[in-house]
Amino acid sequence: SSDVVKKLDQDLGSMDGTLQRQRECLSACLAKLPEKSRMLLYHRYRDNVSVQQVAEKLGCSASSVGRALQRIRHALLVCVTSLTAVEERR
Repeated sequence: SSDVVKKLDQDLGSMDGTLQRQRECLSACLAKLPEKSRMLLYHRYRDNVSVQQVAEKLGCSASSVGRALQRIRHALLVCVTSLTAVEERR
């Protein structure tokens, strides 16, 4: 029982470190985005508003906002994956 707890504690500690690295990489990737893309993300997620509300605020269609957010999220995923892979090789 004690061995199981130790192993779980080690695994959770490792996961916490991985999550922290991913957060750091995400922050770096966000900084690399064009200002317009960052603002779109901030409107949607920081302000916690719907895609429709973002579209109304920006004066464009909800479908164009949705597609742009999808492209941005994909770019962030690729960037974070790339940065974390580079860090893991170190």
